[in-house]
Amino acid sequence: MLEAELENALRASVLAAYAQGYDLIAEASREEGWNIDLAEVSRIWQGGCIIRAKVLAFLRKAFLDVGTDGKTPHLFEIPEVRNVLVSASPDWRKIVGGATENGIPVPTISAGLSYFDSLANDSLPANFLQGLRDHFGAHTYERNDRTGTFHSHWGA
Repeated sequence: MLEAELENALRASVLAAYAQGYDLIAEASREEGWNIDLAEVSRIWQGGCIIRAKVLAFLRKAFLDVGTDGKTPHLFEIPEVRNVLVSASPDWRKIVGGATENGIPVPTISAGLSYFDSLANDSLPANFLQGLRDHFGAHTYERNDRTGTFHSHWGA
């Protein structure tokens, strides 16, 4: 069973790493007006000598299936990719947790999970950052349950 869990965690970690890379390319493309087609990038990389991987065929198909309508979606927004990540999530967490409990460093796998969690939760990253900014600089924060801005005395 551990073999299957590890395989799922690795598959999800690889997708998270590609998602970060594709997101950087997409953002640079938007800023510079390059109009980069990520499905085409995947096709080109498949024929390369360094990045070549079977997952690129899956990613190319995923980008082609959603189309772009002028906006390149984040990889996590594509249903086929999101489904793989969501179904792998329990195994991914189990592998990261087990490795951590046993003092085994898994920086890439755990960073991929953290990246996934930060984007999969609609408000977590913003809430955390708002709290930090308020704690260290009294910059206030917004709440989900009330309108307005708030400041807290966070203690010493």
